[in-house]
Amino acid sequence: MFVRMARADWLKNRTGTSDSRLKILKHIIRDNDPISNWEGKDVYVKNIRENTDELEEYFKNDDRKTFTLITEDNGKIISTDIGKSAVFGGYGRGNVKGFITDIVESLHCLYLAAMVQEGIDKNFAHFTTETLAKYKRKIKVNVPYNRMISSAPQWHFSAYTTAAFLIKKGYITNQHIFHHKSKEVTQIYVAKQRAFKSENRKPLNDDKWNPGDIWAIKNAFNAKHLSNDSVRTLNIQIKNAFLAGECIAVSLKQIAKLELKAKGSEYNIATNIPETHSLNKITLKTSERNPDVWSSKGGFIFYDRTKKMSVRCADPFAAINMELSGKGARGGKVGLTQIRSAADKFLGVNIPDNMRIRAEARDIYSGNKRQIKMFWNMVKKIHSDVKYGGFQISVSEATHDSIHANLSATYILHAMACNTKTQQNEFVSHAINIAGSKTDDSSAFIKVESA
Repeated sequence: MFVRMARADWLKNRTGTSDSRLKILKHIIRDNDPISNWEGKDVYVKNIRENTDELEEYFKNDDRKTFTLITEDNGKIISTDIGKSAVFGGYGRGNVKGFITDIVESLHCLYLAAMVQEGIDKNFAHFTTETLAKYKRKIKVNVPYNRMISSAPQWHFSAYTTAAFLIKKGYITNQHIFHHKSKEVTQIYVAKQRAFKSENRKPLNDDKWNPGDIWAIKNAFNAKHLSNDSVRTLNIQIKNAFLAGECIAVSLKQIAKLELKAKGSEYNIATNIPETHSLNKITLKTSERNPDVWSSKGGFIFYDRTKKMSVRCADPFAAINMELSGKGARGGKVGLTQIRSAADKFLGVNIPDNMRIRAEARDIYSGNKRQIKMFWNMVKKIHSDVKYGGFQISVSEATHDSIHANLSATYILHAMACNTKTQQNEFVSHAINIAGSKTDDSSAFIKVESA
């Protein structure tokens, strides 16, 4: 299960802290918590003078390769048989650092299930692989236990701190079952689809309607009884279930160190009053000092004086999106479907879908003069200093994907440039509220993050 701990491992600090692993081991022994051996089994070490002296001698003597400790059952464990588990900043064998979201979100469910039963007064070291394994059948997730438990230590820290916060604040009780992409969660999002469809509206993406990464659900809540008649009725049901503690959606942000505290923010609980924002400027340039509109694949929207949204394609030829920029804002996005809907509602403009933009970008890349002139006319509305001759040269030197990205961004910024300040502000405000899941169409959830 775990890498064996050699002398070099013991003398290093745990990542992200100033504590050596030997010091952490001393605390574990003092608090009568278990350690994991390399196979993942719990081992309790006696809190006695002999073990303390053994660790001190090991630390002082550079020639010693191992130390041996006396266990509670009067056996012995050698240092190289102790596993580099999460408490020491390690993780299971076979782990890779590029974790998919499902694994770490399921891990948060596992910690919630364990800590609501074991108690939040227990130290992080208490929640060994053996302890956590007792609760793997108490959660409904789409990831096997061995994948969850192999997560990097910062995700274990995050799951522990998040669970402690939610339980302490009373959001979570031992009556909840913890879900990630379960049948029950799927039913909730299906109800959302049907509610929007019943009103003949384009539905918000799942994470814009409710960005809950995990859900805590009591048996009293039945997603089959949710309304399909209207978005407003459905959102009231989700809010009431949240307030009654029957169905809690939790949006997770990593809390990567045990020393950090958690905080929670509730969304869409009070009657939604959408936030209003004021546009400052739009640009296809990376800066005023760089006059080239091709210096960036995409564009920027500046609002409320110092804030901005990027207008970019996440991948070559992917549909454009708008993303909040700045500390703590990354991840708040608006997809092209919502952008087109908002442009139609607030700007009175029909922005093309990605299929049409890709076709036009292909024509421009092939040298179609009519399409190049059309492209330039839109850019000129945004940046009046762009001359046609120079624009033609830039297009001829541009890559196919950069033409697509800049054409996509230009359609959005051009639609804004052709409208009044009031319409621009309404469009920007709506987009920002969608990115933050703060519209009238979004439902109740709590976001937990580092304080």
